[in-house]
Parts: sequence; structure tokens; C-alpha cells
Amino acid sequence: MSKQEQISLASRTTIMMGVHGNGLTAQIWMAPTPKATVMEFFFPQGFIPDYSKTAMSLGLNYHGFWGSKTIEPPNLPQRAMPDPKAFQGSQIPLDANVVISLVEKILSSD
Repeated sequence: MSKQEQISLASRTTIMMGVHGNGLTAQIWMAPTPKATVMEFFFPQGFIPDYSKTAMSLGLNYHGFWGSKTIEPPNLPQRAMPDPKAFQGSQIPLDANVVISLVEKILSSD
């Protein structure tokens, strides 16, 4: 996908979600609408505030996830990486039902 295609796609995105990483930087192209949301998945008890701060400064909603637990402003945890190998690993637990429920709630809101 070309850079222009990536920007175009991000600018039409209502909910951007992914594991903590550089891909979430594309949120800078999202339109700050009431439903515009960034969802970030972390290894439990790990948290790096880069993309939450970016989202909030752009007027986007933000939700972090630790497995089945959501973390969101104003109650975001302190920066933490208790197990760097796990934090950067490919085995990040996530409860898909919790994510789906939140997506449905956001998209159905007025």
C-alpha cells in the first residue's frame, strides 16, 4: 500500500486498533469526530503512554486493553514494562468479546 493510500485509509477510519507499536502513528490522519477512537492492546500490566497522549492531543477517544480489562482516561496507569520480552512479544492476551462490545457501543452511539 502506498503512503498516499495509507493516509487516505486512516483519514476515513472511525476506530483504529492494534498492539502497541508504530502502526498506531497513523492516527494522526484520523478526523477528530465524536466516534473517532484508538484502541491499543498491551501485555497485561505494561503501558507506554505514547499513543494515548497522541490520541488525546488530537481530540480522539482512547481505550487501552489488558486482556479483558480496559484502561482509559482519566485513569491511565503509569508507564510500565514489567516484562520487556513479553511486552514486545507475540503472545499478548486479549478478550475479543470485550473489544467487540466496545466497538458496537461506539458505532451505535449518537
